[in-house]
Amino acid sequence: MNNSAPIPLTSFAGCFDKTIGVEYEDCYFSTPRLAAPLLDWVRESLATSNSYRTVTVFQTTPQQPNQAVAQLEITDAFIREFSVGALDTADNDNGTISFVVVPKSIEADGSGNIGNPIGSPTFRMSGFQFFVTGVDESRVTAVSSVRVTWGKTEDEHHGFPHGFQRKLFLPQGPPVTDAIELRFATSSSQTVSEMNGWVEDVAQGDVVARPATIYLLGLDFQTRVLEVNLEGLYPLHFPVFPTFGGQLGQRSIVFNVNAIRMP
Repeated sequence: MNNSAPIPLTSFAGCFDKTIGVEYEDCYFSTPRLAAPLLDWVRESLATSNSYRTVTVFQTTPQQPNQAVAQLEITDAFIREFSVGALDTADNDNGTISFVVVPKSIEADGSGNIGNPIGSPTFRMSGFQFFVTGVDESRVTAVSSVRVTWGKTEDEHHGFPHGFQRKLFLPQGPPVTDAIELRFATSSSQTVSEMNGWVEDVAQGDVVARPATIYLLGLDFQTRVLEVNLEGLYPLHFPVFPTFGGQLGQRSIVFNVNAIRMP
C-alpha cells in the first residue's frame, strides 16, 4: 500500500473484469492486522472522501511467504467500505477488519521478493471494551455491525486511457454508518434499567444522542490498540425477550449511529 511493508490478509476477492473492458469488480480484503498505513487511509477517508492509494496484492506460498509468485497492482483506489468483525466476549478467535476498495486500473505483474510483513497489533474478537454515557458498560457482551460505507458515482468526464470506454468511478458523499447491535447480560438490573430509561425517553420524543467508544485490545487483553468513536447513538429497537433464558440471559438493543471517528 503506497510502498509500505506488506499487510497479511485472511481473504481477498474481486478485482477482476466483471464486464471485460467495461467495468472492474471492486476489491475485497480482510486482515487480522491493525496496520498503520491502512488505518491512516481509513482516517483520511472519514475526513475527506477523496483519499486514494496504490495497492499491490501479492500471492505467496506457505513454503516461501516472502516471495511473490504473482502480484496485482491496483492504482488510484478509494475505500468504499470499512468494517470491524463481530465482537463477542465468548469468541476467542482472532479478530479481523475488512475493507473494500474501488480501483481505477488493475494490472497483473510478475514474481519477486516482497520482504517481511508489517509489524502491527492483532486482537481477538473477545478483546474489546465498550463505553457509552449513562450505561453500566461492564455487562456488555457483544457488539456487531461496526461498518461505514462510502458511495461511488460514475465519472462521466474521464474515460480510460487509449480510447477505451471503461467505466471509472469517484467517491460520492459523506460516509454512512450502519446501525450497531449491542448485547448485554441481564444479570445486571442496573444495565437493564438504564437501557429501559433511555428507550422510554426516545419513545416520549426526547431523542438525546450520546457518544460511545469501542476499544480493541491487544493479545494481553489490556493494551488498547485501536479506538473507534461512535457519534450520535440512540436506540432504534429493544426486543423484550432475552436472547437466552434465565437469570444469566442476554438482551440485545440496536442503536442508530450518526458517524464513526478514529482518532
